[in-house]
Formats: sequence, structure tokens, C-alpha cells
Amino acid sequence: MKKSILFFLLLGILFPMSSWAQKQNVLVANATAKKILIDEQIINPRASKELSIVVKGGVGQFSLAYYDGLVLKESVNLARRVTKGRIVLKDFDPANNDQPDASSADEETTQSKGATADFGGTAISGNQAQSPDDWWSYATVKPKNGLKGQSLFVPSEPFRGLALASGQQSGRSATLKTGEIMFPALLMEEKEDASTKNGINYTWAIVDKIIVEGQDVLEIKPENIMKANDGKLTKKVIVSKLGFPFIIAEGASSGKVVSDNVPTRLDLYIGWNILPIQYKGPDGLPVQAILILLVDDSNKPLMTSSKSKEQNISISRNDITIMDFKRPTSR
Repeated sequence: MKKSILFFLLLGILFPMSSWAQKQNVLVANATAKKILIDEQIINPRASKELSIVVKGGVGQFSLAYYDGLVLKESVNLARRVTKGRIVLKDFDPANNDQPDASSADEETTQSKGATADFGGTAISGNQAQSPDDWWSYATVKPKNGLKGQSLFVPSEPFRGLALASGQQSGRSATLKTGEIMFPALLMEEKEDASTKNGINYTWAIVDKIIVEGQDVLEIKPENIMKANDGKLTKKVIVSKLGFPFIIAEGASSGKVVSDNVPTRLDLYIGWNILPIQYKGPDGLPVQAILILLVDDSNKPLMTSSKSKEQNISISRNDITIMDFKRPTSR
């Protein structure tokens, strides 16, 4: 009799424990057109990232904020079904939450057997042959700095905040779409007595790589680097359509303030230009970003006289990469 009572008491303790919410590593796939922010982790549109989130009854529960252009919207609380260790995020509507219930485990098993994916906009069943126009795949890679004598820092996605010494490989990984990938990087000489230009021993560059199926390491080698802010200078007139003024923090035009919709003459390099800029955010606090431009060597006369036809470069939000994301304001 005592054994029976002990057995039922043990069941009474274990059963509630099994229903407690626990954090799990879940691959969150962003199938929306917006850049999202979960626990200070950025996930670009049509990209995936493994996050540690609360999962209860097969449903992940998390707080999410998203960017509308450069504006960070207030966070919303969402609950989404976890299927085969992954959440596919299609919208930000809390009304579409998957509420956990007693049958959630059975439903998850049924969904897994169905082998249906709806990431990237096209639903493909497990026994359906892929269209020749849909050969996109995904690879989970760890970045490695294959540059000799140079440290590397990435200020934007897909490896925002990554900093590696020469020869170092990151312990973290990211799931990326196969094909070409390009992102800006800051390179710094590791030797203290390295020759410098204007007292600065670092340079900006564009990394250009191809990710293939089954790849697990993304090594950045010298042949993958396209130098920026280097070479011959030219004068260009830029017109900002960003809706706010900004100041150029570094480069040949350092200190210049560019007002919105006001033509401004700048000294720019022929080729890639990566210009760190600063401006006031919606809360009135400074925001750091980088302006990425590709400048050609035009034969047209530039700034020779006030009557000459100047070639304008229009700056839009697509040219801006934000370097520091603020924590969403709690309500």
C-alpha cells in the first residue's frame, strides 16, 4: 500500500515538471520581408539563426521586434509551433499564435511525417521533385579569418559583431542560403609597428564569397577581399533621400554634414566607398551606421563651375547598414 502511494506521489511530481516551459535551441527561419530582432540577435529576411527560446508543449514563446526601414518597431509577444526543431516565422500577428494544448505533441509528430516546408514562399512536399528554378539550399557555416597578420571585424549581417584574429575560427555558426554572399568588413593590422596612413592602421573592405551545399566553414581569404576607400579620388554630388541629416565620421570627406534633399559635394574613391556615418535616431540619440557606395569614373565635368551639369548620386535606405541596434523600449 505504501509503495502504491509513493508511486502515485512520484507521478504527481513528475507530470507537472514535464509540462514546465524550458529553453531549447531552435532554428528560427525568417520568412518575412522585414529584418527582425529576437534577444538582441538579428535575423535578416529569408535567413535563419539558431536561438535559445522558451518551448512549452511544442510551442516556442518569444518576444520579437522588427525594422521598418531604419525604424525599430516595438516588440510583440509571439508563440509559434516548433516543427523538427525549427520555427518558420511568416508574420508578426499575435492573433496567429499557436496555443499549446494536450494534443500538441501528436500534432507535431503528424506535421513531421507530412514533411512539408513553406520557407521562401513556395510549399514543397517531401515526395515532390524540385523545380529547376528552385535549387536554393542552406548551409550551416562557421566563419574563419584566413587573412595573414590582419584581424577582422564585421559590422553588419550575416555575421554582425564577429571579430576574429588572423587564423581564428568562430565557435558560433549561422545558417545561410547557398550562392554568393557579400558583406563589409573592417581589417586591422596586428603588428604594432605597422605603417599607417593618417595614423589609422585599419582599412575597409568588401568580402565576396560563394557558399556551397554541405559547406561547414566559411574561410575568408585574401582573394575574397575587395578593398574599399582606396585609389584615385573624384568629386561627386550626392543627394540624400533618407529623411534626416548625417555626418561623415571617416574618410576623405570626414566631418561633412549631408542634409536631406540638399546636393552636397564629396570627395569619394573610384570603386567601393564604405563611409561610417552618424545621425540622430527617433529617440534623439546618436546612431552609428555605414554608407556603402559604388562610384564610377565619369568623364562628365564635375564641380568645375556653378553652371556645369553635375552627376548626382542618390542615397536611399538600401545604401545604409546600421552598426548598433538598441534594445527595444519595454512597455
